[in-house]
Amino acid sequence: MFLKCLLAVLVTSLVSAERLPGPEERIIGGNHMVIEEAPYHVGILEYGVHKCGGAIYSERIVLTAAHCLNASNAEIYSVRAGSSFPNFGGQVVDVQEAYRHEDFKYTTIKNVTLVANDIAVLLLKDRINLNTQRTRSIQLAKKNPATGTECRVTGWGDTIFGSNLGAPRLLGARLNISDYKLCRTKYFTKLLGVTKGMICAYTPGKDSCNFDSGGPLVSLPDLKLIGIVSWGYKCAEPDFPGIYTSVFSFRDWIKNTISKIQKNTIHN
Repeated sequence: MFLKCLLAVLVTSLVSAERLPGPEERIIGGNHMVIEEAPYHVGILEYGVHKCGGAIYSERIVLTAAHCLNASNAEIYSVRAGSSFPNFGGQVVDVQEAYRHEDFKYTTIKNVTLVANDIAVLLLKDRINLNTQRTRSIQLAKKNPATGTECRVTGWGDTIFGSNLGAPRLLGARLNISDYKLCRTKYFTKLLGVTKGMICAYTPGKDSCNFDSGGPLVSLPDLKLIGIVSWGYKCAEPDFPGIYTSVFSFRDWIKNTISKIQKNTIHN
């Protein structure tokens, strides 16, 4: 989307608003879709301009990547739901509060760049209308996907790495979950750390890219939310899977955060 989202050649040269700074911004090799095929998908806007993707959890709760939220002022963000296009249509709802994971970090340890806990919960000021074919909530995965599991990532990100233009309409790409240990080993050759709480997904020639950060990775055919676009080495780089925050790994954090929101905000 936030960060799905990272590194060109030198990690130190990256500072991206759309994907995490570090490994490169992130759909490459995807197909056009209409929002009815992914009604859980939303766009995250900053000052009214598309920045990242997100997933509808409920009428007032959206999940995205922590790295998508670079400002402490939640009021600069809004969500576009129910549109196949990033810049018009659908329903736009302002964000009331943004809750980044308290241990989210992007750092370098012993020359290895690490991104961790890249997840955030957004509380909206108003309700998304879920009584249409264009807007639907999505269920969280109850387990991590097995290697080889077919999945799909959606977004309005670049279709060519480095273009920084984004896509004018929604795209989707089918991927497969990669072996975690092989993925981790491959990234270590670039001094990039794939940490616990991440999953890897890859199909040759297909990947998320710039402006896809924070978007949903869903299992097929059951359409459960298994990942959130986080980062990767370039886009669709041979043998380098895209890196996603594992929703199952953060399921308890998501539930606990939403419970606190409901107690402190929604029911007040």
